[in-house]
Amino acid sequence: MTRAHPQAAEAAEEAADAAEAAAAERKRAAVGAAAVATTAAEAAEADWVASWWEGALRRRADEAAAEERGQKKDEQRAAITLSNLANLATHQRHFEAAIRWHEECLTLLRRLGETHDLTLALNNFAHTLFLANQDADVLRVLAEVFRVSGTMGSRRALVQGMSIAAALAARISDAGRAALLLGFQDAQREEAQIPLPESARESDLQLRSDLIETLGTRGYSEALTAGRGLETEEAIALAAHYSLPEVRTEG
Repeated sequence: MTRAHPQAAEAAEEAADAAEAAAAERKRAAVGAAAVATTAAEAAEADWVASWWEGALRRRADEAAAEERGQKKDEQRAAITLSNLANLATHQRHFEAAIRWHEECLTLLRRLGETHDLTLALNNFAHTLFLANQDADVLRVLAEVFRVSGTMGSRRALVQGMSIAAALAARISDAGRAALLLGFQDAQREEAQIPLPESARESDLQLRSDLIETLGTRGYSEALTAGRGLETEEAIALAAHYSLPEVRTEG
């Protein structure tokens, strides 16, 4: 029987150990690769979930914005309808209904923000209250007209409010105040190129004629000139911030 050489046996044993070590290393490498693949897959899945949620939230935000825009349009249309009804009722001198519809209209418009529609509706409301002889409420609404018109920089709303304020001052026998306000209004209309509406010319001429009769030509002219030189804040104080000699009610 042939006996193996000691060196050959030792070499064979070393080769077997090396092969075993190499196999173990390959196994570890395979396990590591699998772990990396698992981590990458988990990361990819996490990214997909985050992306899905982001997209879903963006779509919901877009839907909510669209719903809000639709609701605003509906409220704006409703406000315009109420304003038209109020103006018609005013024309027919059904003041109780007109005032109710104006208030409902303004509730909607105030919720929509300070816009041209709001200043127009406020002036229409002040006009209705003036015709209904509710002078204290006219001053209250005019104060809001002037505040909103100032915030928006709306010269047109300002002069429309001044026209109502001048008529109110004349009605409570404060001709000097009325002439001052007319002078301020005239200057604003000329500077901003805002013509007096055709529908308002007859009443405007009558108002001026009444003031000339009360103040005299010279007194009226001097008050008108002084009014043209007023600052906006001064004119607003004259127009809306004073005590009435008498609280009038619908008559």
